[in-house]
Amino acid sequence: MELQQIDQALTAQLDLLKESARGLALSPICEFELKEESLNKIPWQDHHYPGIYFIEIKNDNKYTSFADWASAFQNSWMDERYRKKFVANPKKSRISRHTELSEWIPLYIGKSRNISNRVQEHINLGLDKPTFAMKLKVRDHLKEDRFRLSTIRVDIYNYDWIMPILEKSFRDRFHPIVGRQ
Repeated sequence: MELQQIDQALTAQLDLLKESARGLALSPICEFELKEESLNKIPWQDHHYPGIYFIEIKNDNKYTSFADWASAFQNSWMDERYRKKFVANPKKSRISRHTELSEWIPLYIGKSRNISNRVQEHINLGLDKPTFAMKLKVRDHLKEDRFRLSTIRVDIYNYDWIMPILEKSFRDRFHPIVGRQ
């Protein structure tokens, strides 16, 4: 088989994967705050599987427009204490895709071979750790906020080929405001 034929076959499979991804839905797992008593209620043991995870932040109703909320969020998130500490940053291109201030605001989408472990890193890692994560608990401005975690389990053999496409599909659908990509 020559390269052109392989390329055509792969293109057809990518199109099929993208179409399939549009039909996938995330399942809400829990809501939580960054307090120990709230974090201890998360059923971490039930989520040691590969897939996509989605973290949202609840609108605190302090602002009347998404633009005002986003501006305040970005100012707090980008505080000097958190810069250059292997943390995800707000993405202006995705923030601009939101126009309404809804009850839940898409914060972050990621993929992992072990969702439970990866989400715990996003919550618990300290700023001194070189692992890339949101590091939510060290952010003083988030102490009173509420978050929602949703996931979709994806048990597949070709993880490294399929998961980036699924992750991008969900990112393009929800436009999370924080991320690396």
